[in-house]
Amino acid sequence: MEEDKFISGEQYQALKTKKPAKNTELNNKIVLIIIAALAYSVVIFYIGVAYQKHHNKTPIAANKTTNGQFGNFGGRGGSFANRLFGSVTAVSPTSITVANPRTNSTTTVTINSSTTITDNQQTISTSSISIGEEVIVALNPNNTSFATSIAVVNLPTQSSAGSQT
Repeated sequence: MEEDKFISGEQYQALKTKKPAKNTELNNKIVLIIIAALAYSVVIFYIGVAYQKHHNKTPIAANKTTNGQFGNFGGRGGSFANRLFGSVTAVSPTSITVANPRTNSTTTVTINSSTTITDNQQTISTSSISIGEEVIVALNPNNTSFATSIAVVNLPTQSSAGSQT
């Protein structure tokens, strides 16, 4: 008969706290699989970016126009191609001139009855636009000398920018 072997409390604690031997070969394989998957993902991502650069010349947002907050401007975050930004230097029933402070240039575009003009989402006429007001002008993509939409931008003045209500 086999005799029971008794051990002391210290020996029991020592046996209890011993950790089983790690299978390092298995752990190394798992780490290599994870690294390979990440590397594969990065390569596929850059292939997709390169493909898109060479095959999608027009941003999706530039193809869409909606009657949103600023008229036909493609919505928030859309493309800003064929747009004018700046201060009004001249306005008449048939044209508007906008000064761009970044380029120090002015551009005059034609307005007609199909041009949408808005201020705070309300339709207005050209006579309501004042010299010095900030505007965003959407240009006809086929004829950039023609304005399809004009939105008056109500920027806070310096005195009201810091005040709280």
